[in-house]
Amino acid sequence: MRPAVEAEKLGLPSVVITTTGFTTIAKAAAQAEGMTNLRIAEYPGAVGVHAEALVVENVENVRSDRIGDNLTRALCVDSAQSQATARRADDIVCEGSFEEISDYFRSREWTDELPIIPPTIEKVEAFLKHTDRAPDEPIAVLPQANLQAVPRNIAANAVMAGCRPDAMPLLIAAVEAIADNTYNLNNIGTTWGVLPFLLINGPGIERLGIENGGQLISKGANPALGRALGLIVRNIAGYKLGRNYMGTFGYPMNFVIAENEDESPWEPYHVEHGFRKEDTTVTACGTVTWGWPPAI
Repeated sequence: MRPAVEAEKLGLPSVVITTTGFTTIAKAAAQAEGMTNLRIAEYPGAVGVHAEALVVENVENVRSDRIGDNLTRALCVDSAQSQATARRADDIVCEGSFEEISDYFRSREWTDELPIIPPTIEKVEAFLKHTDRAPDEPIAVLPQANLQAVPRNIAANAVMAGCRPDAMPLLIAAVEAIADNTYNLNNIGTTWGVLPFLLINGPGIERLGIENGGQLISKGANPALGRALGLIVRNIAGYKLGRNYMGTFGYPMNFVIAENEDESPWEPYHVEHGFRKEDTTVTACGTVTWGWPPAI
């Protein structure tokens, strides 16, 4: 897809061939690269399970009908995209009971399908007290949606997840980490089911109640912090299930873990990478193939 985008930027008409179900993710990836009107020819169905004769027939149809049509048409401006207006991070989007707000957020795919704590102004402000950053100060732009992460919307997602307000500096650091180009956030939508998670080192482990040892992803502050990471990936990075987040079996809850520095025979991970032992650090990680059936 990206070679086609770069070719179009150079004025060379290009077409991306997708299979059914993957056209949306191709468009999202192209939009993240600055193109909202990618030329696409969709192969009908799943090529991997089609008989050879059907593959030949479908490819011939794609080549003659769709690729040719796309290469000879002029690109048009996406008027809906050009007319879109940004919502302010402190806008009140709805009012109502706990259930009404939770249902409203869920209907707009702003949740992970579980009830959330409504991110009221008062709750968000409690988080903002734990950072010196201005509420709307740019922290990072997260692909694929290329939306701007600021302390205010980071805090809103943390409130929804059930985090403690004093976790705010850690979550800002987490956003900076996943935004780093080397983390490659723009490519986590694969069917492999790439799941971001965080490794924490330093004094913040004990202060924030982050667990290590057995069952660590399900204890202490770990689930809420992981849930906040997942909501940030959904709501700021813009990854939506079945559209541009294509894990075949879906995804378990994002999680956070901490290194057991006291019992480890090695230097702590963050010290190995040049930080002081008294620093609290966040390392952005990822894991894949959750739910993959075992070999028999």
